[in-house]
Amino acid sequence: MNILITGSKGYIGSYLIDNFLEIEQWMHPLLDNIIVYDMKFENLNISHLTNIDAVIHLAGLTDAPGSFKNKEKIEEINIDKTKDFIMKCKETKVKKFIFPSTTSVYGISDEKIMYEDDDSVINTQSPYAEAKLIIEKFIISNLGEDTKYLIPRFGSVFGLSKNMKFHTAINKFCYSAATGSPLIIWKENYNQVRSYVDIEVVFKFILSSLTKAITSEYWNNIYNVVSANMELKDVISIIKGIEKNTKLNFVKGPLINQHSYDVSTEKLEKTGFTITNRIEDSIGDIMNSLKFGE
Repeated sequence: MNILITGSKGYIGSYLIDNFLEIEQWMHPLLDNIIVYDMKFENLNISHLTNIDAVIHLAGLTDAPGSFKNKEKIEEINIDKTKDFIMKCKETKVKKFIFPSTTSVYGISDEKIMYEDDDSVINTQSPYAEAKLIIEKFIISNLGEDTKYLIPRFGSVFGLSKNMKFHTAINKFCYSAATGSPLIIWKENYNQVRSYVDIEVVFKFILSSLTKAITSEYWNNIYNVVSANMELKDVISIIKGIEKNTKLNFVKGPLINQHSYDVSTEKLEKTGFTITNRIEDSIGDIMNSLKFGE
């Protein structure tokens, strides 16, 4: 299987590359050729995509709060150029297309539990999330026959990676605590529930998906993929349990996503995929690595 990963130098992409390379051939004989190109994904042409079996499309702008300042870039890269790339994949009959989306597509709703097949709970709160939702709909409208699609809605990603990013909540707080800085907390979010996903779980989900047979029962679907739904105060409690001298600095934050919700993983669990990673252990690993350089 020839697997193309875009955004391979990013936070998730670099983690996938490192872990795919560690897989023994006898364990996963289908995963025999991981392909990356040293160019922007929008410059990939039909010749680059010919004979590609699966695409994991990670390239694009991230950081939901920062997307308010980059609306034009978000539209250009995360929407327009991504649509063009998807159509190239369709033209070359790529068999599998995985598009990581986000639980940020869920917004203000009377419902407290978010199910991926319930459109009534969709209410994006940032240009970043809106772009993800637009591409979700574009994929569903244009792929699904020769090119099967998979749309995992990941929670806020955290965990160690070669190109680790610190704009996500857990990574940012771990960095602050490990370096002796106070945690800057939007006070409106302290008691609110959010979904989080360990980067190792992201890898395991993608690996599991790539090795599954192409069937409409599994493919051509959206799945919520999260490690835990937790109140922010409980995440901070875990960090303070590791670094007891951590100080908290409460500030008034921007009015983005100011509400609580639990994200259901019931649909994912029915496929047989289980999440065993403990968020406490993962946070401990991050803290130890940042503090001691391990």
